[in-house]
Amino acid sequence: MKAAWASLERWEKRWILCWCAWLVLPALIGYVVLTKQQVHHREVAAERHRARMDPTQNDAVATKLELARPAGHEHDPPAAKVATGAYVTRIPKHSIVDASWHVDFYVWFSWEGAALNPGETFKIVSGEITSKALMRKTDDGEKHYALYRVNAEITKTFDTSRFPRDEHVLTIVIEDQGLQYHQMVYTTDDAASALSSRVDVPGYAVTHKEAIVKPHTYKTSMGDPALPADYKATYSDFVLAITISRSSWGVFFKMFLPLYLAVVLAVVALLVRGPGERLGLTSTALFVAVINGMSVNSLIPDTGTTTLADVIGILGYVFIGQTILQSIFYHRYFANPEKESGAGLIFDRSTFVLVAVQAVILNVGILMAASG
Repeated sequence: MKAAWASLERWEKRWILCWCAWLVLPALIGYVVLTKQQVHHREVAAERHRARMDPTQNDAVATKLELARPAGHEHDPPAAKVATGAYVTRIPKHSIVDASWHVDFYVWFSWEGAALNPGETFKIVSGEITSKALMRKTDDGEKHYALYRVNAEITKTFDTSRFPRDEHVLTIVIEDQGLQYHQMVYTTDDAASALSSRVDVPGYAVTHKEAIVKPHTYKTSMGDPALPADYKATYSDFVLAITISRSSWGVFFKMFLPLYLAVVLAVVALLVRGPGERLGLTSTALFVAVINGMSVNSLIPDTGTTTLADVIGILGYVFIGQTILQSIFYHRYFANPEKESGAGLIFDRSTFVLVAVQAVILNVGILMAASG
């Protein structure tokens, strides 16, 4: 290679050096930008999950003023406390595309004294109860207990920014439909709340379970004439959170193995001399990448968010595009039908090494940044 390089004309050396710089510099910039982007997505998701399970934070966090009793209720008795727990038996359906998930679970309520019926007045926030059955109810003097089995469909906008190396928190949020925070407050029966061993979400592993109680404020009086116009109704929420994350790389490689094979095919084409054969291989690689991209896109909702899958797919197009462009330049400036050109050999080998190295480094770096 040294002898071949020494034999090149000046314009050939400049051309190859400029070409190599054109390959390397954008790859370095892309590595820094894309890995930082994935780290940012991961940190934002982690912070959002922490906030979701922090009793002092909420999308509509209740202030001290909003937790106070409304006018006319200052001398009401203390809010009734209802111990609440849940046991999830299965998650029969989970769809990122449909932005929803289904859950089958038991929920129980235990309270003393107050004339309540929390099992008949609760609702699922951001969801719909598709069936509810009273399994057991006991009244022992002032002590009351009720157990229900519930099937529900819950709406969730999944964060797809790191799909398919994503993780999510599935939350069952129980709230009374009538009694506000100053009238009834849930407490957690966290020790008894649990997940069945039958709980399974295809493609994910269930990694964590947590139950908390937190206030939730609606920024409206809901038109109640008995309340001040600026009053904001606050309710007590029982939240059972189930964290799911990708347990293996199986789903990822199943999705992108055709794309990676296409990139390998395009890079290997740089070692082929015939112009027809080389362009044929790179064109085939591009066709495979496009078909793979269409298949992957069908698994992601059209939210306008650039996902990790989009980034991997775009990088595949870039690598294949580089080999196609190199093949065009090769046959325009370096191909010699009578003998092997030293410039052409160096042009091919340098492109082969640089494209292969940047493909590996960019993919590994971005995936590690997204996976933490």
